[in-house]
Amino acid sequence: MARESTKSEDDFLRSRAFERASLKSESYRIVALLCVLGALLVFVIIRGVATENYLLFAGQAAVLALVVAHEIVMLRAVRSAIRDETNVLPELWVFNILIESQLPTVALLVLLLAGWMTPSQVLVAPAIAVYFL
Repeated sequence: MARESTKSEDDFLRSRAFERASLKSESYRIVALLCVLGALLVFVIIRGVATENYLLFAGQAAVLALVVAHEIVMLRAVRSAIRDETNVLPELWVFNILIESQLPTVALLVLLLAGWMTPSQVLVAPAIAVYFL
């Protein structure tokens, strides 16, 4: 009997260690993503000034600002879970997955539907780079 409880305790400790390692990894991923989004924002600014298309610049900058805000909220939730040794709410993970997976498509649809770009221009727009993150 004592052998079984020790094994169960070891499994629990490994599971907690795995959860903490996963959260730390997610924290690093979010920080890296924020760095990439920052670089993308610089590119959008330079492109907006160079092309003098300020309406497009404003739209792309707004979408990027929303993504950055969302990622900062997720980073705070992950770091809070690490600090408090708890888990991030499953609902927050689901929301994060929905946002991160659909945002590039929404950004491209905004460009197309607003008439700011043709389909061939959308293929080289900065928003397309988000698919590779």
